[in-house]
Amino acid sequence: MAGEVSRCAKGIGKEESAVRKKRMLSKGFSYVLLVLFLLGAIMSAGCTQKNVPAREQAQELAIALGEKEVTSLDPFDPHGSSSSWYIQPMLFETLVFDTLKGTEPMLAERWEMSPDGKKWTFYLRQGIKFHDGSFLTAEAVKFSIEKSLANKVSGLGARKPPVPVIRVEAADERTVVVHLDKPYGPFLSEIGSVRIVSPASYQGDKFVGPVGTGPWVVASFTPQEMAFTPFNDYWQGKPKLNKVTIKCIPDPQARVMALESGEVDVIGVDMQGVEPAAAKSLTASGKYQVISLHQAYLVALYFNPRAELLKDIRVRQAINYALNREEMVAKLLEGYGVPAKGPVGFDTSIPWTNPHIEGYPYDPEKAKALLKDAGFKGGAPLKLAYEGYRAYHKALAELIQAQLGAVGIKVELNSCESGAFTQILQAGQYDLALIPPYGKREEDSYPYLGMFFFSRGRYKVMEDPQFDRLFMAQLFTADPKEREKLYWALQEEIMKNCPAAFLFHPDRITVLKKDIQGWESDYGFNSLTTLWKVSRGE
Repeated sequence: MAGEVSRCAKGIGKEESAVRKKRMLSKGFSYVLLVLFLLGAIMSAGCTQKNVPAREQAQELAIALGEKEVTSLDPFDPHGSSSSWYIQPMLFETLVFDTLKGTEPMLAERWEMSPDGKKWTFYLRQGIKFHDGSFLTAEAVKFSIEKSLANKVSGLGARKPPVPVIRVEAADERTVVVHLDKPYGPFLSEIGSVRIVSPASYQGDKFVGPVGTGPWVVASFTPQEMAFTPFNDYWQGKPKLNKVTIKCIPDPQARVMALESGEVDVIGVDMQGVEPAAAKSLTASGKYQVISLHQAYLVALYFNPRAELLKDIRVRQAINYALNREEMVAKLLEGYGVPAKGPVGFDTSIPWTNPHIEGYPYDPEKAKALLKDAGFKGGAPLKLAYEGYRAYHKALAELIQAQLGAVGIKVELNSCESGAFTQILQAGQYDLALIPPYGKREEDSYPYLGMFFFSRGRYKVMEDPQFDRLFMAQLFTADPKEREKLYWALQEEIMKNCPAAFLFHPDRITVLKKDIQGWESDYGFNSLTTLWKVSRGE
């Protein structure tokens, strides 16, 4: 095990190509072995089944991410790219994890909350090993939670208002106790976001390599391409695949071409997904498995509350009535999606969704009447900012422009790079902003609601004291039934303020080769969590 960890640490940041023997030889003896292994797999495949790709015969898999790069594998790196979130479940695990069924155990076999809601006790599974051969202990869990609390950018320490943890205690080898200064409703969901690492992953504050309990270890790493091999002592059983390669291919058409050419075997495992038109074409070919799932993530058009033309709620309501969500789903998503009604889910299959919210029907005549009542004269166009590289967002922005133009609202489009788009949002330099799929990734919606609608949130598209009171109340209510009532009230308050037009929930589309078996998709982006179950073969 120690050898695997050593290779992992040395591989970080080095360039490597698994298909060029000449470059591999220059890297040393370990790379020579890898090349010989791959050549042997290719020769074996040629002898047994000439028409079967070498990766299939060798039980290997190549997956495309729609991200530009993965900058770090450190789960507590405050400056790491969000793309690493997809990779981390291969290496690290959590105490618990969220599903549509609720919170389920992972490294913790069970847990309990004190009657006053201020103490949570987690009992760890016995015999789980880290990649370096050491055993999972309460001290390692304590270390990991404290690292996340110290991360003020993307960890538990970044939450506003703060997660009310007083201290974390390792009561014995397999018992962790987290003390809070008040009951905290989303605590289980929050603790389920903390990747548990071995302290051996760090020398002081410096990250030296990923040492987790996950089913895979790093064989090689560059920001654009990385390879993983099985962790033989994985507690749920050794992975069935011999190797997994992850490639970053940000262009959606290039990802499809990589699938069709055989460069990769799976696309659509992250938020960049698969363009609906491509999914339709790949389905028609009959050559692939195409998995389409409804999800809680939603695409929304947010209104700048400080924009002069949008201060009148009647104008914001008119925009909502002028938008034809059914047309968006049919034309842009090829039917792979569901029109949105409100800020959480499309029905009660999504936890916390208020079933009484009906949303805005398409009614252009009502939109015109509201604009007339508001004295809206048109004048300068509204500036609509969006991220140009995202799938279908350009077409969506143009459709919004046309639909609003039909009721007399002029719109000017502003296509942005990702970094510039974030700066524009935070600076409030927009009238309308087309936000990429966002929302309920986990079982609890509060991070998303707080980010956009809480007056102290990151983007603050709404300032409503009543919403703030309800938001704080649900945070510090431990009883799930009471929290649900508060959640429903929060959604009603959002709809009353009309800070956005909630457009649609795009389906999560994953496309994979037909010989891939055991693939599991869920409503979140956690498919790589269960990659250890996957194998190849008809």
